[in-house]
This record gives sequence, structure tokens and C-alpha cells, in this order.
Amino acid sequence: MVRIQEAIVKDEVVPVAPVKYDVKSSVILPSQGAISSDIFSEVVEARCSRRDFLEIQLEELGPLFYLSSRTKETTTNDYGLVVEKRNSPSCGAMHTVDCIVSRFSGDGWYVYNARNHSFDLLDVDASIVNQFKLECRKSIECSDSGYLIWYVCDLERLSCKYENAEFLALRESGALAATQGLIAGSYGLGFCILGLMGCQEAKAFSNQRNLLGVGVAVIGGIL
Repeated sequence: MVRIQEAIVKDEVVPVAPVKYDVKSSVILPSQGAISSDIFSEVVEARCSRRDFLEIQLEELGPLFYLSSRTKETTTNDYGLVVEKRNSPSCGAMHTVDCIVSRFSGDGWYVYNARNHSFDLLDVDASIVNQFKLECRKSIECSDSGYLIWYVCDLERLSCKYENAEFLALRESGALAATQGLIAGSYGLGFCILGLMGCQEAKAFSNQRNLLGVGVAVIGGIL
């Protein structure tokens, strides 16, 4: 029997600031695009996982992330933790799950900067993460046209407030992926959540924090 322990707030919370990645450059993204005229119920009814993708440009993902993941408001709560208001739910409004994006046919890895609405190019040794990307591509047997979205949790920060924080990270990444899947459909983009996690491989993105891969998805144009 699998024993699942409830995530609970610690008796003593010592605030941890949001993770800072090593960044080479940034790509400022457009905020809005040509959304479909379908009403929400039609978008939900039409939702399906797609496994074949047309090529799109990195900037075309801007509207998706603008609606799903941008920071709309930032405050500090009673614990002294930085909390944010976004359109997707988060444990304690901490938003410790970042989206790291890479095209299957490229080597660059970008983290979505929720406050600047940009993709920040990471300075990372890509050998480990590129191998994981290859595993993801093989699992879906898709072309090189799609982009991988890797959901990566700053477990050190989430654990500063919660015991058994890993379970909360998984719930948050699932909620975020589901939100992005519906938004992708409304913009005429294909989206598919994969069963891989990249738990350990995600640690390559920072040697300063305990990062945990908590899921991946693939996105691209619809054939």
C-alpha cells in the first residue's frame, strides 16, 4: 500500500526568496494574440491531446503564458513570504513551479519570467537536460516541430512552508498544465501532457537550489 502523507504548514516558517536562474538574454513576448471566437464550453468540449505538431515561433507562445502564468500582483504575506496573483492556482500563492521551454530541434532552454513576461535564455550545461528532452520526444514519437514545457518546482522554497511539499508541487503542476492545455486550444495550438517528470534531471538548471521536475507537456501548431 502506498502511504501518502498530508502536506501541512510547518510550525516555524523561515522565508526563502524565489529562485534566481543564471540568464544569458531575454526574449520579450507579446501579451495577446488572435484568440478563437469559440465560447468556453466549446473550447472544453473540443479539448484533446495531440501528438503531431506544426512549427511555430517561440514568440507565438507569448499569449498562452500571458494568460496562464504571468504575475498580476505581488505582495508579502504574514509569514514574510513573497506571494503572487496569477490566473492559475498555486499552493499558498507561492508559485514555486516554473515553466522551462525548449524546442525539440534546438539546444536553447528558456525559463518563463512571470514578472517581465519574457522567456529568459538559461546559462546551463545542456548535456543532461537535452538527453531528457530526447526521452520526451521518443515517448510521444512526434516531429522536431514542437516545444517541450518542463514544469520545475523550487522545492527548497515550497518546503520552507510545508511538510511533504512534493505532493503539493505535483498538484500545482497538474493544475497549471490543465490550464495551459485549455488556453492552447483556444489559440488553435496543439497540446499534450506526457507521463514523464524529469525529477532528478531538473537539478541541472541550478546548483543553488533543490529543483524538482514535476511534469512535462508538448505544444506546437495544429496539423
